[in-house]
Amino acid sequence: MQTATAPDGLAIQYLRQGGGPRMLLLQGLGATAAAWTVNVVQLARRFICLVPDQRGVGATGAPPGPYSTTQMALDAAAILDAEGAAHVVGLSMGGAVAQELALARPELVRSLTLVSSFARADPRAIALTRAWPDLYEAAGPELFFRQAYAWLFSPKFFERPGNLETAITYALRDRPTLEGLRGQCAAVIGHDSSARLGEIMAPTLVMHGVRDLLTPIESARALAAGIPGAQLHEIAGGYHALNLECQAQFNRVVIAHAERAASE
Repeated sequence: MQTATAPDGLAIQYLRQGGGPRMLLLQGLGATAAAWTVNVVQLARRFICLVPDQRGVGATGAPPGPYSTTQMALDAAAILDAEGAAHVVGLSMGGAVAQELALARPELVRSLTLVSSFARADPRAIALTRAWPDLYEAAGPELFFRQAYAWLFSPKFFERPGNLETAITYALRDRPTLEGLRGQCAAVIGHDSSARLGEIMAPTLVMHGVRDLLTPIESARALAAGIPGAQLHEIAGGYHALNLECQAQFNRVVIAHAERAASE
């Protein structure tokens, strides 16, 4: 793994893989760089994929929280200060971080793809996110992930029990510490870019599953309406984990947006 130094001195660990223009991939709550593995296999054929363990998870570690999406955006900026400007793809919480990066350091963002994301979490999502660290502590990681995945995946995903068991195995291998989960949950709860979306100048694509249970489709429509020139790509049968359940379509749309932005 590579290392970039955040403004507060934290060593941000990230993977660099592939060749071509740079693409920064920012994951969602509690997930490490490994959650992008199936996508990087394809994306790295066209891009240098920069994939961090964000503040709170994996090799980067979990300094005392709470965290904010602005703070995590500056972590991401440290990577791009070392590597160069990139196409930025953010999933869920990662999309909130990507928004703050585009606002704080626009020169580092060649294009922006916001997936299953939000300008401000709705009250139900905030209530759920506020409860998650206590549930993680009381029930333990395995039960926590079993209930969390009910929010992320489609009913079809659960038709094959092996899907869930495989996902749980990987989640437990890379599980966050309680401190890291609390810190990232605070970042989600505190994020609100809704009054500043009009300041995002990067070519932006908003991709969202119409059936997303965790982040309603209305959140995506508000993002697309608020960001100048943003395009909205709705996936009719999609749930929250689009990069996993809709891999081929996800990769194709991400690649097309980045290449279109690069040609303009």
